Amino acid sequence: MNNKKQSCKLQILDIKIIIVLTMLISACNYTTENSVKKSNDNTKDNPVEEQTQTPDFLKKYKQTTLPVAMKGCFGKSYSLPLISPDSLTYDNEDGILPYCTFKTNGDYYAAVRIGLADCAMPILITYDKDGNVIDEKSLGIGMGGFGPGYSCEEFTIIKSDFTIYSSDTISEAETDSLGREIKGTKKTYIIYKKGRLLSSGKIELSDTLRKNL
Repeated sequence: MNNKKQSCKLQILDIKIIIVLTMLISACNYTTENSVKKSNDNTKDNPVEEQTQTPDFLKKYKQTTLPVAMKGCFGKSYSLPLISPDSLTYDNEDGILPYCTFKTNGDYYAAVRIGLADCAMPILITYDKDGNVIDEKSLGIGMGGFGPGYSCEEFTIIKSDFTIYSSDTISEAETDSLGREIKGTKKTYIIYKKGRLLSSGKIELSDTLRKNL
């Protein structure tokens, strides 16, 4: 009789253990599913997180972070640290070189190309996730040139808040027959424009403005 009671107790205990284990397994599965769901939801809510992998059409561009500052006039002020000066030749794919790409503030990609002219001019391009161009604008001022009594310095920066500033600081002076600057004739001024990258991928840029120094 005692053996039967003990057997029944053991069976009841086994059933309780099975129920507890089943509940624990169900709870773990529920937690895991919720974690995966939340992770997926977060990715959808934050499209910038999807940009961690560079798409194939941007593989030639250096991945970097904002701010990106560029000085494209050849000479002492030149500064394009993400590209080798040896690559700045006119026989490179119609004078256009891939420069950099960076994480954006929306569901799109952005890249900077360098156009070769009197100065190396930055061109900003935005793409949708399929690689279609959303917008494209030259950020350079393009007032460059060479000659006696003339100098210029192009500067462009895309800041961490996705605002854009481009300028060309120009000095002009009259010269004599030997190309020497005539005193009192020198004028220095800045041609500049401002803009920003919108979360839609559109690029806003103002008209060029002038400020005398």
